[in-house]
Amino acid sequence: MARKTQQISITVDTLVLADVRKRLRSTKKTLSEYVSDALADEVRRSNLELALGAFQRDHGTVTARELAEARAKLRRKPARRRAA
Repeated sequence: MARKTQQISITVDTLVLADVRKRLRSTKKTLSEYVSDALADEVRRSNLELALGAFQRDHGTVTARELAEARAKLRRKPARRRAA
């Protein structure tokens, strides 16, 4: 299903825009897709910060040890299941 889009006008730093356009030459992505993806990433990041803040208010600050354990779990590969 196609996402709805809205055309907007934005002002971007000239050097940043030149760098992005240079990067896009080697991809099939349009400038509009790149900007939309960047905005979506920023919204997700902001939502995660809000969720983490709420979690920490309810449960206390995440310790370095808890963070290291979580990162280790994320790096582990899931066990392969054998065919029956």
